[in-house]
Amino acid sequence: MNRHNDTTKKRRHAGWSAGRLVGIPCIIGLLVAAAFHFLWQGRRLATAEFATVTRMAVGDTLQERGWLEAAGLVPVLLRSSGEVREIMAEGTLVSPGDLLVSIDTSGHLKDRLDGNEETLSQSSNRLMVTRYRRNQTEREARQNIIITGDRLKLAEMEYDEIRAGLRPEERRLLEITTELRAIEFEDAQEAFERQSNLVSRGLASPITLEDFERRLAAAAAAHEEAKIEFAVRAAPPREDEVLEARLAVERLRGELERGGRALERRLARMDAEIAEQVARLAEHRLIYDQTHEEYVGGDIYSKTNGIFRPRSFWDNGSRTWGPIRAGVGRGRFDYVGDVILPGVMRVRTMIHEADINRVTTNMPVEIRVPALANKIFTGRVRSLDGIGRDRAEVGLWGVEGNLSGVTVFSATITLDQNDERFRAYMSARVGIECLPVAERLVLPREAVGDYRATDATGRVRLENNETREVTGRYIAGAWFWVEDGLMEGERVRRVYE
Repeated sequence: MNRHNDTTKKRRHAGWSAGRLVGIPCIIGLLVAAAFHFLWQGRRLATAEFATVTRMAVGDTLQERGWLEAAGLVPVLLRSSGEVREIMAEGTLVSPGDLLVSIDTSGHLKDRLDGNEETLSQSSNRLMVTRYRRNQTEREARQNIIITGDRLKLAEMEYDEIRAGLRPEERRLLEITTELRAIEFEDAQEAFERQSNLVSRGLASPITLEDFERRLAAAAAAHEEAKIEFAVRAAPPREDEVLEARLAVERLRGELERGGRALERRLARMDAEIAEQVARLAEHRLIYDQTHEEYVGGDIYSKTNGIFRPRSFWDNGSRTWGPIRAGVGRGRFDYVGDVILPGVMRVRTMIHEADINRVTTNMPVEIRVPALANKIFTGRVRSLDGIGRDRAEVGLWGVEGNLSGVTVFSATITLDQNDERFRAYMSARVGIECLPVAERLVLPREAVGDYRATDATGRVRLENNETREVTGRYIAGAWFWVEDGLMEGERVRRVYE
């Protein structure tokens, strides 16, 4: 019995020893595995809980959807008023010389053209008559002025002669004339005396004395006349004679001046009348030319290749907008359509209100056109609306009354390249490069909290649970660009709470 018990004890002790040899390493292994598991989980949790400020190449591109619209348009302008007789259908391919629209110009335009032609002829005749009267008046008045001027010159010469008296040569001429007359008188007297002696001595007949008496009387008269002329002309001028000559000069001078001023005033009035008639004639000619152009310009032809698109008009009958059609009345200088130049397009897109501050004009854009196998084109933001509207009002065919409640801003993008395959209203995918790709310090977007767009600041929580203010902006959707407040390599909590 005792022996059996000892044997049993030995077996138990041996089993316990063997179990201890096997179990202890297992327990140790389990403890080591548990410790490694907890360390690994802790490191993984620590890695997942924090983010490192990293420098990486990142940019900011805003992706939007848009559509092509015609940028090259040749408007079709009417030169006539009347009823549309014929108009090309929308979307028709046109070539130079194709008839686009025809206006009925018969009836009222013909009557108006005849009336304008008659008015133009009357204005032309009136202008011709007025110009003839003006030339005739000027010619007659200037002839009178010339005559008055000649009279004035003569009067001035007489006045100067009266004031100056005899010149030395004139006085000497008068003296010589008087001396000659005296010599002639003495010769006649001597001849008469000689003939008288002959008669008294009976050598000549008394009848012969008559001729000598007449010669003596004539010589005496001529001598007396020369003396009187010399006395009159050699005497100083009388005051009344000088005054009369001066008044004659002044009278003619005033008459000449008054005649010149009167001519100027009369010609000025007639020139003003002519200018008015010229302007009226030009007006009547312009009206006639416009009416004639309107009368003969009822047919409008295409000047280029393209696609015709009629414009819309308000139909009072149906109370709707619709394309211009035959039978509709249109006025002169109305636009009835456009010829869209093939391949010359621009892109329209809509910028969400949350992204409007990221976009400015002249930003580079990458455009993909799905209809052209996503071919890539480049361009730039040309214009950006400053007033937001509902998406349904901005978007293509957004004429429905139901509003979306989403505010967007319309943007226009110009293309650097054209493609003949472009068609209006093709869809496009737009990538606006708000920031070019460059090396920047970035954090995950969710690591920044309390962000204020007004001063571009936010807060992060550091690894030691300290809160720090940072300056920057959200870019590329998932990142925050750190401009100030953190350095490369610093760690912050991945989620700001």
